[in-house]
Amino acid sequence: MSIDSYKLLPEWGVLFVARTLPWFELALGVVLITGLALRYAAMAAAGLLGVFFTLMIVSFARGLTIDCGCFGPGEALGPKTLLRDGTLLLLAIVLAVLAMRQAREIASQNVTAQKVTMSA
Repeated sequence: MSIDSYKLLPEWGVLFVARTLPWFELALGVVLITGLALRYAAMAAAGLLGVFFTLMIVSFARGLTIDCGCFGPGEALGPKTLLRDGTLLLLAIVLAVLAMRQAREIASQNVTAQKVTMSA
């Protein structure tokens, strides 16, 4: 019902998202917690939160008084939810940037180590 309240998808789209999104979010959370493929998981989380936040901003600007659907039912879309979700988006972007930077540093160290090994 929360997904349908945004009035953006046809009925079949609402059903598809309602059935698949929680599983995708769960899998993404597990991958983030384990740290496997962190840069890709962080980028996916930032992208997903970016989509959510954009939809929330558009809905709020349209004057929709709907259930946010963020942390379960019963939370109205408003400035508080926008601030919280905007903060989560910012943190996800920071994580993605840090993960990308770490991956570049590791790759650079590996290249340097290979050059030292080859010249020895």
